[in-house]
Amino acid sequence: MANITLKIDDELLDKARKIAEKKNTSLNAVVRGMIRDFVRSDTEAQDAINGLNDFYQRCSARMGNKAWTRDELHER
Repeated sequence: MANITLKIDDELLDKARKIAEKKNTSLNAVVRGMIRDFVRSDTEAQDAINGLNDFYQRCSARMGNKAWTRDELHER
């Protein structure tokens, strides 16, 4: 496992350590979890975009040329 170095405000670091201690975990575990979640959310978003793009490529439905005006859409 790799080590990283961060620059962080001393007061913020102290508060983060206290919160981690209250939650019975380490600051290292908190940061590792946040980085994992950060990467996972980006990966999931990219997978969703890729899935939609694949679907659109396979889909036979096409958009028509009709363009409604705002007034037509809200007409009662």
